[in-house]
Amino acid sequence: MNAHDIQELKAKIDDAGQNHLLTYFDTLSAEQQAQYFNQLASVNFQQINRLVEIYIRNPRQQNEAPALSPVETIPIPTTATQKRSAENARAVGEELLKQGKVAILLVAGGQGSRLGFDGPKGKFPAGPISRKTLFQLHADKIKALRQRYGKPIPWLIMTSQVNHQETVDYFETNHYLGLPADDVYFFTQGMMPAVDEAGRIIMDRKDHIFTNPNGHGGTLFALRDSGMLNELKQRGIEEIFYFQVDNVLIRICDPVFI
Repeated sequence: MNAHDIQELKAKIDDAGQNHLLTYFDTLSAEQQAQYFNQLASVNFQQINRLVEIYIRNPRQQNEAPALSPVETIPIPTTATQKRSAENARAVGEELLKQGKVAILLVAGGQGSRLGFDGPKGKFPAGPISRKTLFQLHADKIKALRQRYGKPIPWLIMTSQVNHQETVDYFETNHYLGLPADDVYFFTQGMMPAVDEAGRIIMDRKDHIFTNPNGHGGTLFALRDSGMLNELKQRGIEEIFYFQVDNVLIRICDPVFI
């Protein structure tokens, strides 16, 4: 960070109309300035302003979007034709699993606060008798899938800045829940600045912007930015099975669905 970089960033913030973010900048220590500079430099101000324009300043535009159509669905097979179609789909899905071309993506960035649990939601002891955690219940299903299809199935776990290290520590302490460590990957969900009703980015300290996770759509960017997409490509993965950590009844890697 040099004087030119700072002036360039200040100009970008000025163009975005977010000058309040620099109110205390000159009063910060050199270390605080460097950390705050890095956070400010990571903000996509054009994107923020575009979203503010659509959802805060002109909310009526949301109602002008084309009417949504129901998503295409596959019914539970009842007729002979549907059953044949399902069996054909199953065969294709199982072949992909047998060839090791499927990865599993778990969204696990949340905390267990609504469950009355202090820590990552995946660590919540959901087993009524076994007291197995959500992470362990999912891991048991993945172990069974690996045994059934005779191939590794990479497990990608998307955390958040709030629970990333605690999640990684949990897996390391518990020997990756019986799975090979080199088949379990962790990456962090992206964050976006929060704004007030006037579209101003919120500061929670003199040297810090208040941020929130960037939503389910941010998963795609996180996969790319973390290098996970390249890793999966190198491993020959063609399909990713996506689910959320609190879906304890999920049929992971359902071959028909794949």
